[in-house]
Amino acid sequence: MINSTRRAFSVQQKFELGGYRYFASSQTNLSILDFFRSKKDTATLTKKSTDELISKVEKDDVSLTSDINKKIPILGKRNVEQLNRWKTKMNNFKVESWVPEKSKYYYGLKQYDSNDLKLEKYGELINNLLLTSYNKFYPNNQLESISQFNSNLNNDLSLKFKFFKYIQITFGLKISDMNLTQINTLQALNDFLKTELKPNKTIINEKLPNAIYLNPQDFKNTNVYIDSSISPKEKQKKFNKLIMKLNKVEKLEKQKLIQA
Repeated sequence: MINSTRRAFSVQQKFELGGYRYFASSQTNLSILDFFRSKKDTATLTKKSTDELISKVEKDDVSLTSDINKKIPILGKRNVEQLNRWKTKMNNFKVESWVPEKSKYYYGLKQYDSNDLKLEKYGELINNLLLTSYNKFYPNNQLESISQFNSNLNNDLSLKFKFFKYIQITFGLKISDMNLTQINTLQALNDFLKTELKPNKTIINEKLPNAIYLNPQDFKNTNVYIDSSISPKEKQKKFNKLIMKLNKVEKLEKQKLIQA
């Protein structure tokens, strides 16, 4: 009897209040001790032998751990795994420039040590390479000296294109289509090469669009100047070359004195 009365009262109270009554609850804040209790143990990395790590460094492999998600990226180092993936995607397709960075002209100019000597000899080097290249492609019109550089190059356009491609490979210089159409004589090509390949000319690399190129002529003043900095290693290298030349001269002088 008592239970039925209580049930009837609770039902009646529910309808009078317009529904069930909700109880408020506040969020429980964990203490700092609870934080340390719930903290997971630090995962230990799989150790590798020293020989294995050395072999990976020699192969330029930067994967220092076994877990791919825990690799340490090293700036300036290539990731061998990414490189191999790229090779797989390329499917043996290669993109190579047929204009070399180190050409015959580059190695010919490299034999001169000082910049002043390069500036003095580069024109003669261009004349010799250009004369040899022209005689190779135009055997029926052989030239003996640069005084005959007024030869017309537009007589055979197909041969002209092949000749200009060989010139770009020989000098390591890209010639645009506009310049190719404007250059009609061997003398014009000679002038173009001497302008573009001048040793003291600022070379603008189009692969670095944000690079800053300064012209020393714009900064001529009493207390402002731009000078190309030479590293101590380069200075020591040039000094050693001068010492070797001096030793050779002294050796020749001694031989002359002995023979006399």
